Amino acid sequence: DEDGTHLAAGTKAITVVNVAPVVSAGADATINEGGTFSQAGSFTDPGTDSWTATVNYGDGSGTQALTLTGKTFALSHAYADNGMYTVSVTVTDDDTGVGSDTVTVTVNNVPPTIALAGDATVNEGATYTLTLGAITDPGTDTVTEWIVHWGDGTTDTYTSGGAKTHVYADDDPTGTPSDPFTITVDLKDEDGTHAAAGTKAITVVNVVPVVSAGADATIAEGGTFSQSGSFTDPGTDTWTATVNY
Repeated sequence: DEDGTHLAAGTKAITVVNVAPVVSAGADATINEGGTFSQAGSFTDPGTDSWTATVNYGDGSGTQALTLTGKTFALSHAYADNGMYTVSVTVTDDDTGVGSDTVTVTVNNVPPTIALAGDATVNEGATYTLTLGAITDPGTDTVTEWIVHWGDGTTDTYTSGGAKTHVYADDDPTGTPSDPFTITVDLKDEDGTHAAAGTKAITVVNVVPVVSAGADATIAEGGTFSQSGSFTDPGTDTWTATVNY
């Protein structure tokens, strides 16, 4: 006033309360196993604090530091296997105020595929070799059974890949000789059985009968020539026969 400035003419205590960050980690997401979950997030805080952040992607990889750019951050993580995972983001200010948010990442299973190798044709009655080759699967799945449908109505189950053999008894799966059979391989892992993980066409070739009419013979005129004969055929065919004397 006109007499000057009077210091501390009155005092009042006021507590300024820290406000914790409010975090938004974004929306829930769905990806395929082996894929990368990527998403932007942010937080708000009315104070002029400094902040640190962590993220846990929920798949056992642990809690890790998250880089902040201003009040934003980028989430990025590759999921090796299918499942439903909770991503937790925590932001802490320099007054120990803590804010957090979660998102759910659904990771879909991707069925495996298998490479099949083998000849394109085989004779009926002969042994065919199929090689159960490399399996492609973006997930960390473990195949425990290889189920081979040979295309002729028979199925074999194996507990390992590699070379497998089969004998095709006949060349005629559809009523039309030389039509191809289709080999189909199913794979079983911890996520169940995956049908038709691999297919291969195989043509079974008909083998003609091999006939033996016996040895040459000599008889007198008016006599009767009598002799037995036979034939072989590796196929399970039906046969008819004719003779011209």
